[in-house]
Amino acid sequence: MNKPPISCVCMTYGRTWLLAEAIESYLRQDYAGTSELLIVNDFEGLTLLLTTSRCKPNQSIRVVNLPDRKS
Repeated sequence: MNKPPISCVCMTYGRTWLLAEAIESYLRQDYAGTSELLIVNDFEGLTLLLTTSRCKPNQSIRVVNLPDRKS
């Protein structure tokens, strides 16, 4: 049976020390369907970049940087 695709949303505001743990938890999950982790960063002056990815073939991670909390 095909599993439906899922999206996980991670909102962050300057808590980069917790973000690594959240990403690691996502990467360790064993969901058989397609999944994506969407990281939304709205901390003014901090741009997050995804430089390397250990995603499985059915996983993806995207980062959305917003200029401030009002966007």
